[in-house]
Parts: sequence; structure tokens; C-alpha cells
Amino acid sequence: MKRKASRQWDSVIYRPSSSRWVRRPEALAPPVQLSISDATVGGEAVIVAEVAQCDPTLKPCRLTPNGKAFVRSYDGDFEISEQEVQGFLVSRGTPRADRLAVPGTTTADLDMEVVEAWRQVLRANHDPLSKFEGDELFRRSGIVGPQGELTRAGLLTLGLYPQQHLPRFTLHVTSRLTTADNQRAVNTKFINGPIPTMLGDAMEWLQVNVPTSIVTHPDGTVRDEYAFPMEALRELVANALVHRDLATWSESLAVELCADPRGS
Repeated sequence: MKRKASRQWDSVIYRPSSSRWVRRPEALAPPVQLSISDATVGGEAVIVAEVAQCDPTLKPCRLTPNGKAFVRSYDGDFEISEQEVQGFLVSRGTPRADRLAVPGTTTADLDMEVVEAWRQVLRANHDPLSKFEGDELFRRSGIVGPQGELTRAGLLTLGLYPQQHLPRFTLHVTSRLTTADNQRAVNTKFINGPIPTMLGDAMEWLQVNVPTSIVTHPDGTVRDEYAFPMEALRELVANALVHRDLATWSESLAVELCADPRGS
């Protein structure tokens, strides 16, 4: 059987009881990078599966349903001990994915209106960076890397359209607050742009989609109130966007915001 060469699978998990591989993107954390290609061995067509080593800074790789990690020894898989887990954690370095250069980008890819708003905040807070201008400011703040290309953090924070180069670093919003039996979700959309724009657009979506109630207060005033405090939701969304993992393995994962009847 032939398959398209270099086909990418997010992750797989092997179930010994059924003796088969099961494709399931969320089965492992971080997802396994599996490349499938065709080859010929001894005149016979075969399918080759190449499994890339997990990034050392993300080890141990765990099964997401139970959080367990295993090591292959002799002819079996054995759950690793807490001592072995600590060994992996000690070997981890400081994450540097935010400083990775984005090929083909320059300061021309920055949104200068967003840059100016950022500079105003620096000046208002008397930040030491406020004394710098132009390329020196971008270099010292980590917006631009040593070779003049934008870093991932710089592009996502201040870029004109970061998704041109990082298409999956986006925000997916959807609402499950529907009573129709044949509807799984409503008002689903993808929000793109730099992080400040995504945060603003997400808050506009929340203001439309989060339920409100008419509440009478003890002083006799009547107000419309959201089911969840908007300040808390803004903090939640901002943290998800600012602190998301920018490592290569996470490129296939979008930040998801879902409103459902259970309040999540």
C-alpha cells in the first residue's frame, strides 16, 4: 500500500491489547512528531515511520489520559520512577523558543502603531528601555534577533500579521451555549493578528457571547451583569496568549476559548 511521502502525524499511541496504532493528536504531551514515507527494501515496497526524538527541554513525554511516562527496556515498556522524572527535569534548560528567529522577516513586518503604543507604555512606566530608539530598542528588547530577523515573541507581539509566518499561532473561539439538538457550537471564529489585537477582539466576542442577567441590587438599582466578570476573563485570555508555549512542537496547537453550559 502506498502513502504520500513525508506525511506528518501529530501523535500516535500504541495499544498492545489491540496490536494497532491509533492516531490521536492529544494522546501524548508533547505530541510525537511522526513522519511517514515510502521506501523500497529488497525490491519490496515498504512504509517507513520515523519518530523524532522529543525535545530534551520537554521530556519526559507523557500519556495525556493519565500523565504517565514510560521507558523502553529489553522487550517491554516500564513506567519511569519519580527519581527518573527528576533527572529529566534537572536536565531541562531555560525555554528559549520565544527568541527563535522567524525566517524572512524584518522590522518592516512590525505594526508601527502597536510599536508606538508600546513605547508610550515604556515611557509612562519610566522603563529603562524607553531611552532607546529604533533598531537598538528592538534588539535590546528581544524583538529582533542577532541576524536582523524578528523573533517569535517580537512578531507575535508587534507584528502586522504574524499568522503569515506562524499560521497556527492564533486564537480559536467558540460557544456551546445553544439549545438546538443539531448544533454543536455557534459563533465559532478564528482571531488573528498580533497579541494585543487578538486580546481586544476576544473581549469583543466575549461581550457578545457571555450570558447576561438583569440583577436587582439592595439599593434598588437594576443592572445587566455578565455571568462571569469581564476583568477575570480578560486576565484568563491574556495569560493564555502571552504565556503559550512558542516551541516548534506546539505550532499545530491553537489557543482555544470555549463557552459552554458547564461554565468553562
